[in-house]
Amino acid sequence: MDLSRLINTSCRTARLVRHVVLPDPLPLDTNGMALDEKGTKMFLISNTGVTVAQLYQVPLSLATLSPATGASGTTVTLRGCGFQSGATVFFGTVQVSATFVDSNTLKATVPTLQPGPIRVAVKNPDGYQYALDDAYTVNRARLYLSLAN
Repeated sequence: MDLSRLINTSCRTARLVRHVVLPDPLPLDTNGMALDEKGTKMFLISNTGVTVAQLYQVPLSLATLSPATGASGTTVTLRGCGFQSGATVFFGTVQVSATFVDSNTLKATVPTLQPGPIRVAVKNPDGYQYALDDAYTVNRARLYLSLAN
């Protein structure tokens, strides 16, 4: 396996974000890569020393929704990284506004949708977008009948 092509994944999932070509291959017998706590610097150990790669922007990703299932009208917390103030959320094809908590957290309310699993996407004001298939499942509405005597 040639590790001279480093695969940079999102900060919370193993989804491919971009390839970075390194000048020197990483040794196979070491854990040759580490990220700092903010996800903005990569430390790479190669056969000739240590390389520090500065990422100018944390890659946008969406990792989890909490809750991951519920009815339309439910407020969900979206966790990932690279979120920007002014980001919008899509439940399927329906765009909703999001409340920016921090660069790792957004809150949004599920719009009225048909029951079943749906794709959820986040779009930052800079145009970058990230989607997660079947990230939320809309429950069927429950009918409650009241019987009078």
